[in-house]
Order: sequence, then structure tokens, then C-alpha cells
Amino acid sequence: IHFEWYHICIATTLKTGWNSTAATVAGGTAGTAANQFRAAYDIAIDSTRALYIVDRDNNRIQKWPQGSSSGTTVAGSAAGTVGTTLNYFTIPRALTIDPNNNVYVADTGNHRVVLWNVSSSTGTLIAGTGNLKISRQKIALIIV
Repeated sequence: IHFEWYHICIATTLKTGWNSTAATVAGGTAGTAANQFRAAYDIAIDSTRALYIVDRDNNRIQKWPQGSSSGTTVAGSAAGTVGTTLNYFTIPRALTIDPNNNVYVADTGNHRVVLWNVSSSTGTLIAGTGNLKISRQKIALIIV
């Protein structure tokens, strides 16, 4: 899996049942609409085979169910609003998904890791303090 031009998500062969030929499955042009990204940065796949994409410059996490033509914001602001409270991100860069499809996000601009439970409208602080005093190595270890 790789990204081209930050606005498109390209899928290749995966052992999760996705099509075995490369195809654009999300994005295409830059923007804040549900079918656009400003910087697709990291991805994960949940137990339903939905694709989760860190839309870094829109400060949100988009969920794209298999076969969908647009995504749904599951964490952060759908409008791309930046912020420091637990319902916003500032430069999210990485994510992982647990077996219950809860989303953990490395919110690098806010120096923290935030858990977004399924269907939650706000996150829960998992690590970090919101200031630069926590080391980046500690945040990286939590995501790995």
C-alpha cells in the first residue's frame, strides 16, 4: 500500500479480501469534502475490512467502508478544524485499530496519543500531556 501525491489512497494486493489489482479507493483531489484528503498519511484496516486513513492536513481520521465512494469522519473535525481539546487534532500522523475497532491516533502537533472509541464524539487521552515535554520515542512505542 502506498500513497501518491498525498491526496489519493492506492490499494494493492492485501490478504483481507480487497481486489488484487491496484486501484484508487479513496481520494483524488485535495480538499475537505468527505471524498477528499489534504495529506493522506497513514492507513489501517478494521475487522469489517473498512479502510481508515489519517488525513493529516485536515486533522481528521476518515473511515472508508469497502466499495464506498466517500469517507466518514470518525475522529477529529469533519471540516478539518485544528484544535487542542480532545475532539480535535493538530497534525495527526499515525493510527492503529484494536479488535473492537477503536481507533488510537498519534496526534503529533498536540504531543499525545488519543483513543477514539467506536461512535465516540471525543477522544480519551492515552499518553502525553499536550506539551512538548514528552519524548517522541514514548509516543512511537505506544503506536507500535
